[in-house]
Amino acid sequence: MDIISTIKTCGARKEMVYITYEGQERLVEPYYFRDGGLQFFAWCRMSKNIRSFTVTKITAARPSGLVYGPRYPVEF
Repeated sequence: MDIISTIKTCGARKEMVYITYEGQERLVEPYYFRDGGLQFFAWCRMSKNIRSFTVTKITAARPSGLVYGPRYPVEF
């Protein structure tokens, strides 16, 4: 499964996903894509804040197996 599909599948299941962003692995709660799919918005467990991630800078994504209670509407 590719990065976008992994994020969308995890988001639809309300499952956190590990992404590798600019060489750093982050555990995030996926919420939605914007700007024609170029920006991905998620709650980052590392920074404890909602973050915008540039999709082209995400080099890997894998399901975590951990479910989350949404803080915002999930749009997948």
